[in-house]
Amino acid sequence: MKKLLITGAGGFLGSHLVQLSKTLYDVYGWTLQSNIDLPTEKCYSFSLTSEKDILENLNNIEPDYIIHCAAISGESGCRGNKAEAYAINVEATALIGEWCRINKAKLIFTSTDLVFDGNNAPYLESDETLPTMEYGRLKVEAEGVLKANNYSIIVRLPLLFGIGLNQHKGLTHQFINSISIGNIQQLFTDEFRSPAWVDEVAAFIIQLLDIDFNGVLHLGGKERVSRLELGMHFCDAFRLDKSKILPVTRSELNLDYRPKDSSLNSVKAYDLGFNPSKIDVALRSIEHLINDHK
Repeated sequence: MKKLLITGAGGFLGSHLVQLSKTLYDVYGWTLQSNIDLPTEKCYSFSLTSEKDILENLNNIEPDYIIHCAAISGESGCRGNKAEAYAINVEATALIGEWCRINKAKLIFTSTDLVFDGNNAPYLESDETLPTMEYGRLKVEAEGVLKANNYSIIVRLPLLFGIGLNQHKGLTHQFINSISIGNIQQLFTDEFRSPAWVDEVAAFIIQLLDIDFNGVLHLGGKERVSRLELGMHFCDAFRLDKSKILPVTRSELNLDYRPKDSSLNSVKAYDLGFNPSKIDVALRSIEHLINDHK
C-alpha cells in the first residue's frame, strides 16, 4: 500500500482527507495542535517553521504522495506574524516541493480563490493572480515555487462548508452555533464566492492522486453566491432565525480590501470528474448529521 502524507491533517479539510483516504493508502498526518484520527505512530506534531523537522520527518516516512494543506490561513494571523506566516505558507511549501521533486513523490498543494483581486470573475486557472490580501499573496508566492515541479498539482479552493470532524468545526458549525445562541450575523451583500462541500472536495483531491495531471486546478462549486445568500441557504436548511442576519457591505466594516468576487471557473476539474452538488442538495445531505456534531 502506497504511503500518503497529509499536512494540516487535523484541520477542517485535512481531517476529511484522513477519513476518506485511510482505507486506500498507508496514511500519515502532520499537525501542530489538533488530534488526528490515525494511530499514534503515524501522527507527527511539530511546527513547519523548522526545516530540520520537516526534512527529518519526510525522510523517515518516505511518502509516495503528499497532500499539503497546512497553512496559516487567517488574514489577521498572516498580517500579525508575517515571519511565521511566510515560513509556514511559503518556505515550508518550497521545502516540501523540492523534496517531492528529488524523490519523485506526487504533491497536491491547496491554494485559495483569494489569489485574485475580485474584478474579473469567474476566474480560470490561466488568469492573472493579483491578490489583495496577505494570505492570497503568500499563496501566490508558494504556487510560484511549485509551478516548475512536474510532480505537483495546485488546487485553488473556494469557501468550504460542511461538517467539521474535530475541534476545527468550520464555517457551517460556526454559523449555526452563533445564531442558535442569539448572535447577530453580519453577512456581506457584495462579496461573492463559489462555495463547495468539503466532503466532495476532499474526495476529488484523493482521486487526483492517481490521475495523470499536473498544474493548476480550480475546485469551485457550481453556484456563485454572496455571503448573505449562503447564510440564507444555511437558515433554510437548518431552520434558523433569519432575523439574526444583518446584511452589510465590505466598506461598512472597513473590509473593502477583500476581493468582491473571487468565484472560480472550474470546468477543467469538472472534465476530470469533479461534480460538486448544489448548495441546497449538499446541505440536505448533512442536515440529519449536524446535531450529532454540534
